[in-house]
Amino acid sequence: PRKADCEGCTMGDVTQTACALGSVSQLDPSLGDLSAFYDRAEQIYRGEVMEQMFRVTPRYLEVLKSCLTKEVEQEMPDSPAPAKAAEVQRRFEQDAKTAQRLTGQQMGLCGFPDWVNQLPSDLNSNLPGIHMQGCCADATIRATHAIWEQTITGDEQEARVNLAFNRDSPLAKVISCLPYRGEVDIMARSARRILVRVPHWAPHDSVTAFSNKKQQGIHWQGDYVIFDYLAVGDQLTVTYPLRLAEVTESIENVSYTEKWRGNTIVDIDPPGKWIPKFQRPELESDSVPE
Repeated sequence: PRKADCEGCTMGDVTQTACALGSVSQLDPSLGDLSAFYDRAEQIYRGEVMEQMFRVTPRYLEVLKSCLTKEVEQEMPDSPAPAKAAEVQRRFEQDAKTAQRLTGQQMGLCGFPDWVNQLPSDLNSNLPGIHMQGCCADATIRATHAIWEQTITGDEQEARVNLAFNRDSPLAKVISCLPYRGEVDIMARSARRILVRVPHWAPHDSVTAFSNKKQQGIHWQGDYVIFDYLAVGDQLTVTYPLRLAEVTESIENVSYTEKWRGNTIVDIDPPGKWIPKFQRPELESDSVPE
């Protein structure tokens, strides 16, 4: 009945599956369109998997203090106000330190679009809780490995840059400029031929390619730009218009408007009841951070 819940296990599975389907596109030219599943892998990983990573924010601390205040009120109804306030502060300081130690952990259940689960806490059924199941953490690690592995694949004869994530590989070094601008930079290492995938939503006639900072004509293999006869240290760049879009969808009778930059959601409205999700104003810039 909980249609809006999102588990780390599910997100890990679908990220892996999307990567696997994308890789199938390399088996035969007739399967080339399956490379679009790499975009889906990026969307799921940049969206749900990275957003389910726990971090301490000012809003989280506000929710924590509110929950502790209610908890102390229930446990110490007859105590004087100063005693209650002191107990709330004691618990808050202790729990804030615990939260800092949990930074980077994957939350298991995550009611969309909130970070704090809308399910009751296992410790107090009158308060919301965050669930961090061990199986969900393992699944999101599998997703991370799939993204890392599929960012660049192949061998010295032919390597493919499939995903727009940073990776330092013996074949080539990949630097992604997403979601700030549509650009992927590659430094060739052992690979003598490199194919760079352009997102399925980017029109081919708007793509530009550079080799050692000089623009070159483009030869395509499906959604991949081909660079041939490479030497160690060659610098390759592929650019394309960044997709900027607003998408509206209804979930459990609530209409949400999502703002996308490429394959990344940078804002959602309404943001959620407890701790807002997809509030990423720092990503809404054309300048790539140094």
